[in-house]
Amino acid sequence: MKRFATCLILLITGATLLGCGRQVEQELDDWMRRASRDLRGRVEPLADIHTEQPYRYRPDGLLSPFDPQKLLLAQRQANAPDFRRPREPLEHYELDKLQMVGGIRRSNEAYGLVRTPDGSVYRVQLGSYVGANFGRVQRIREDGIELIETVEDLNGDWVQRLATLRLDGPQEQKPQ
Repeated sequence: MKRFATCLILLITGATLLGCGRQVEQELDDWMRRASRDLRGRVEPLADIHTEQPYRYRPDGLLSPFDPQKLLLAQRQANAPDFRRPREPLEHYELDKLQMVGGIRRSNEAYGLVRTPDGSVYRVQLGSYVGANFGRVQRIREDGIELIETVEDLNGDWVQRLATLRLDGPQEQKPQ
């Protein structure tokens, strides 16, 4: 008897679910028809197709990117001084015409005092340019000012050398 009751319950439940499933499916189909009745698809027009003009590479007279001469040229330009930079007043004199006459220390910053041939005295600090050979102040000591000059050698390469402007004495230059 229990088996019969269980089978009967399962049969009734299955029929109910089957009937509900058909009704839900019918309602869904009706809703889809109503919702899509007023829809009209719009497709945006495609953008104009732009055709590239072919470029013809003509290597006549150009350096190959694999040529060692190109690397040498790039190295020369990398070491060259900046010619577009405005020159500072002490760059108008040769280094041997300038003379260090003293130094000042203010707020833990050192300054050097440099006299020009006409008797004017200028104050320099780290990074200042001094002399005609693009000399840049690297260090200021009590007895001298150390500079790194950028000069062109016999091969046309720009090289740097160390120069020192001594206090009341001649300066020395050493290749670097």
